Formats: sequence, C-alpha cells, structure tokens
Amino acid sequence: MFSTEQVLERIWGASWQQPATVIEHVYRLRGKLAALPTPAPRITTVRGYGYRLDP
Repeated sequence: MFSTEQVLERIWGASWQQPATVIEHVYRLRGKLAALPTPAPRITTVRGYGYRLDP
C-alpha cells in the first residue's frame, strides 16, 4: 500500500506536486491496464490512505 504522498515522492521525487496529479495518473493507468488482453493487476483505492496494487 502506498499513500498519495509516497507515490508523489517515489515517482516525481518531490512532494510539491498536488494530490490531484496522482489521482489523474492513477485514473489513466487503470484505463490502460483494463485495455490489456490478459488479466492485469488492479489498482485499488484505500480510502483515507492511498492506493494498493492487487494481482
């Protein structure tokens, strides 16, 4: 599980980005994962914390 702040730090290397940046990128990534021809992992939102990658 990763908090929004952890995602910002690990991906962009800084926490100065807005949390909406993570929300938008996760939204787009979910669409790309759903379009794959084989079963793909899911990104689950953990309310009040962040995100979890489920197999």
